[in-house]
Amino acid sequence: MYPKNVGILAIEIYFPKRYVDQNRLEEYDGVSTGKYTIGLGQTKMGFCDDREGEVKVNAIVIPILLAVQNLIEKYKISYRDIGRLEVGTETIIDKSKSVKTLLMQLFEESGNTDVEGIDTTNACYGGTSALLNSLNWIESSSWDGRYALVVAGDIAIYDSGPARPTGGAGCVAMLLGKDAPIVFDRGLRATHMENAWDFYKPNMSSEFPEVDGHFSNICYLRSLDICYNRYLEKLAAKNLGTEEALLSKDLEKAFTAISKVDYIKKVKPTLLVSTNVGNMYCASLYACLVTVLSNVPNEELVGKRIGMFSYGSGLSSTLFSFRIVKPVTEICKMLDISNRLESRVEVTPAQFVETLRLREKTNGKKDFNVVGDGSSVEEAFFEGTYYLDRIDSKWRRTYKRHTKRAR
Repeated sequence: MYPKNVGILAIEIYFPKRYVDQNRLEEYDGVSTGKYTIGLGQTKMGFCDDREGEVKVNAIVIPILLAVQNLIEKYKISYRDIGRLEVGTETIIDKSKSVKTLLMQLFEESGNTDVEGIDTTNACYGGTSALLNSLNWIESSSWDGRYALVVAGDIAIYDSGPARPTGGAGCVAMLLGKDAPIVFDRGLRATHMENAWDFYKPNMSSEFPEVDGHFSNICYLRSLDICYNRYLEKLAAKNLGTEEALLSKDLEKAFTAISKVDYIKKVKPTLLVSTNVGNMYCASLYACLVTVLSNVPNEELVGKRIGMFSYGSGLSSTLFSFRIVKPVTEICKMLDISNRLESRVEVTPAQFVETLRLREKTNGKKDFNVVGDGSSVEEAFFEGTYYLDRIDSKWRRTYKRHTKRAR
């Protein structure tokens, strides 16, 4: 027998304390007003220095540590009760050692080393793959009754130029099990995968990707179209051929106009975190879920089905869904999104650019104490934040924590 109502029991998000205002960044970069705020739909962009998001091809260890430990502390979960931990990220720290192995230091005191799962990687899709793998584990003969913990997170950072404002950083941790308030629809998902060169990171010594933004948009739309049709098990009526439709600006404008009301009602309420934090790669989709749970009243959520489309360049994509079967009041309270966003600190565009320059300078460096951009721990990090203190001569990392109290 399958366990009943398998899904999300708890969810936690982490984003940096500091951000740059996109209006001010437009002015600093000398671009037209609205290029970032309207064109990208962003008002603020979170970022990490080399203490919070250590530099080794955008390593995401520290935000992931925080997301996991904060979830465990807030919901008073025992590490002994977790049987699977899987990380979805495209920001590796090592060509062999997984980020998951570093998270196992959180389990040391509990004595629990019987924890399945490692990392899964393919651009922004890694978190979804980790989620689906963990759901499959719970519904399989391997399940031993314990929780699965899924972590999706990345630091998105680009070289100076037009792509830089599309950056951001964040991490989402999800606790999975039976009798959940957020229940996944069994067997109701559709996947499309193919080989594409729209976004990739071939240079292991650099933080920056190779990007073909125009082609990536086409790949995204094509994947969404295929997954949607497969999800509905029928073909959508089309007046144009598929490739021609994907390139048609007139069709895009028509669809935008037709869907405007539904977009405001069903999509806009999911964008608060993304608008204020920026691109989080693997965490982006789940940051939208966090926003829905935080912003939409329970009476409007319970009994509803929510569709999620996950796309990772290269490419991998899946459309899946879940139902809200009971109130998520406690989850909303624990997330406390509005207050946490309000408590962040703004930095100037010049400080932002200098911080990224310092990240480039220390990329791949070893045998040094990490000092960041000179700001104090109190200025740079939320209470409870881990930060990188030292990388030794063998690239082994030592971390400290701002305080013992999590936010």
